[in-house]
Amino acid sequence: MLMLTETIDIFFIGLYTEKMKNIQIFLYPLVLCCFVMFFSTCSKAKTELDDIKETLERLAKNAEDKNVDVLLLYISEDYSDKKKRSKADIQALIERYTERFKGIVVNILEVRPVNPIDAGSDMAEVETDIAVSSGIARAIRKYTNIASRYYRFRIQLKKPGDNWEIIFAEWQHISKNQLSPESLSILEEILD
Repeated sequence: MLMLTETIDIFFIGLYTEKMKNIQIFLYPLVLCCFVMFFSTCSKAKTELDDIKETLERLAKNAEDKNVDVLLLYISEDYSDKKKRSKADIQALIERYTERFKGIVVNILEVRPVNPIDAGSDMAEVETDIAVSSGIARAIRKYTNIASRYYRFRIQLKKPGDNWEIIFAEWQHISKNQLSPESLSILEEILD
């Protein structure tokens, strides 16, 4: 025979267990919903524009490291521009630039698609603002805005395999005042 305290314990344990079942019925879907929302925002699908931005960042890094051979891997064999330069001409231009300037710092700012870039597309055209500085600026990146030169590039790319290649480029020197608002925002982040 159960004693009174055991009966009361069993009664309260039964109530506790029943309440826990109700709470679990509510909590499981809530936790699952939070989990799904968290991972759906964290695992945003990578776009072709994201790939192009990464390609331009790799180009910038290799320009800073003066890896001319690696830079040329991103230039298509059928490269051309308005001045009728070929891939060989671009190689000579890059080599002159890397020899002339010491401690190159290249900051890719905003990258904007000229036209929408569809998923799986093998052609794209982007416009990007770039800040380039050299000399002591490499050692003191925070102050690169003092000696930076700003360029606006318009680049056409193709993707014959897994990587984007530049098939056409034109660029112009611009002032800091001509940078897009997004480029200025990125530049401020770099300098902070």
